[in-house]
Amino acid sequence: MIGAAAISTAAVSLLAVLPWYVRRTVTDATAQRRFVEVVGDGEDSRGKYLEFTRGSFADHPGQLSIKAASGGSLIALDAPVLGNPTRRYVVHGDSGRVANDQRGQLSGFMGETPLDFGLMYADVDIDGRPAWEISPEDPSSDVWVIHVHGLGSSRQQCLRAISVFERLGFTSLVPTYSTSLDLGDQAAHRSSLGTTEWRDVAAAVTYATSRGASRVLFVGWSLGASIVLRAAREVTAVPTVGAVLVSPALDWPDIIDSALKQWHLPAWLRVWTVTAFDVFRWPSFPRIDLRRLPGVSSDNDPTFPTLVFHGSADASVPVESSRRYATRNPTSVSYVEFDRAHHTLEWNSAPEEWAQAVQDWCRSIGLTQDKKTLVHTLEAK
Repeated sequence: MIGAAAISTAAVSLLAVLPWYVRRTVTDATAQRRFVEVVGDGEDSRGKYLEFTRGSFADHPGQLSIKAASGGSLIALDAPVLGNPTRRYVVHGDSGRVANDQRGQLSGFMGETPLDFGLMYADVDIDGRPAWEISPEDPSSDVWVIHVHGLGSSRQQCLRAISVFERLGFTSLVPTYSTSLDLGDQAAHRSSLGTTEWRDVAAAVTYATSRGASRVLFVGWSLGASIVLRAAREVTAVPTVGAVLVSPALDWPDIIDSALKQWHLPAWLRVWTVTAFDVFRWPSFPRIDLRRLPGVSSDNDPTFPTLVFHGSADASVPVESSRRYATRNPTSVSYVEFDRAHHTLEWNSAPEEWAQAVQDWCRSIGLTQDKKTLVHTLEAK
């Protein structure tokens, strides 16, 4: 009898704790760190290089960056050397600190400010939060592009994408929102998965219109994709002409279910966890109805043109969710999949393909008639 009671109590506790734990995990807006071992360094006729272990995240195709485990500035790294995939040459930055630490944090960030991409910019304030305004050398459009980063990230995440829009003559605006790491100690540590953050992006739209924008194009990274779709739905004063969604975290029931499958949990428990996601929460946390978030079902899919980028090796957001999204919206969604690319690393794996896809898509929806090839890869600065 006692044993049965104990089992029953444990089962009830699991049913309560699991949704609470999952919610706590997926709404965590603090920085995520990915460290790798640096096994060697050197310099030859091509320049300075770092050596990594085979089979680590450093194997990822294309350009990456690294910061020393002890801190310091960002060091941009070229793609792995053909025939020697454990070696990456330094594009710019001082790799001495990383070599001394023998350990570093890899990411897809390829610059810390727009100047790292040769882009002139202004620091602006939008409702007390910092933003970057990047005007093209030859402004030729009333379209402003608003770039929104993902969960547990900062504006630096968006920098890779800006050059192609600048060359098309669009002004770019890169705002922060409540959980942006740019805000330092003032940043909120809990996300509402876009259900409140969209208001900060709406304020960015208002700012853009005050500066002359009459049309808006959104670029959303990961959770930023859900945020921009919600902002586009709520803000009707200025037309949304389209959106580029990068590794879009839209279908949160599917994202959570996919993660729980990796824990080998039975289907009924996975369904329960998603169903109870909004029940077991602290009273101060906002309600989040997962099934009503943008992109979860065709009921709230946007009708404006959308370009979706997703990597086939994404372990955070199942690539199948973007495939389904594109399939159910064949007239409005263009889909490009990047082979072997991890979460938000599509540009890094193939920057030329990324830029060309954006250029072709912008032309296809009538935003530009420019026929130049707009390929941009990072150069040493």
